[in-house]
Amino acid sequence: RGRDLCIRRRQSGFMRSLFRWLGLWGTTVAALAQPGVLKSGFIADVPPTHSSHASTIIETKAGLLAAWFGGTAERARDVTIWTSRNTNGQWDKPVEVARGDEDDQGDGVQYACWNPVLFQPSTGPLCLFYKVGPSPSSWWARVKFSEDQGRTWSKSRSEEHTSELQSRLHLVCRLLL
Repeated sequence: RGRDLCIRRRQSGFMRSLFRWLGLWGTTVAALAQPGVLKSGFIADVPPTHSSHASTIIETKAGLLAAWFGGTAERARDVTIWTSRNTNGQWDKPVEVARGDEDDQGDGVQYACWNPVLFQPSTGPLCLFYKVGPSPSSWWARVKFSEDQGRTWSKSRSEEHTSELQSRLHLVCRLLL
């Protein structure tokens, strides 16, 4: 099925305070309550993959951008990261933006991609954080950057090449889990 999307306008006091402290206020939709749903729908009537999971959405200067992972099934080696842009109230055709073969050692192995997170710092490029690996117990982090609100992406970098930004993002993830 397509990605079910809910855009909400209310944020809890805790989340509002947390996002202000992290410098994320105004760039992240973090709604928790159903009464604030503004719109709900599918990104793709005919999805590009059999299974989709772990969506993330962000508002850029060019409009909404959503990302998720999808493939034949969670953990399958064909699971990749997909994005779609909302242009003039319509979602564009989903585009594959990350594969699990960035760390290829010449053996041609592609690993599953997991849990994308879109993040726009107050200055600098849009970031796409995600995990790659055969399972959560053995995955590793990757990041890509976009200078054009998610239309194109850099080559991925390993977690060790990220900055304080990722440390803050990891803290948010730990607090939310």
